[in-house]
Amino acid sequence: MPRLECSRALLLPGPQPPLSHFGATLLRHTLTTGIRYALHSLGAPMPARAPVRFIDLRLYLDRDKLAETLSGVPAAGALLAAWLEPGGAGRLPADSGAVRGAATFHRWRLRLRFARR
Repeated sequence: MPRLECSRALLLPGPQPPLSHFGATLLRHTLTTGIRYALHSLGAPMPARAPVRFIDLRLYLDRDKLAETLSGVPAAGALLAAWLEPGGAGRLPADSGAVRGAATFHRWRLRLRFARR
């Protein structure tokens, strides 16, 4: 399987028309804020720059920028896989306590939310 350099599977799956420059800037800011919040919740360092890349006015998550941000974080590979290849991340390593705890919490939250319907 080839290594993904960029992905938008988690962001905007499926075919998308190009954004306007203003829309791309707003989407980049929103995505970066979400990533910063997620990393803060896990006790990981926050990115200094947006870990995204624009290709033909479409926004993609950039593997290299995310990997640079997550260097030294337990389960960095699992986080990268979850962001770049959602659904294919598999099990989290045993040494990733905060990431495993957050994932377990959100899985239970989603089960409870959808069980009520």
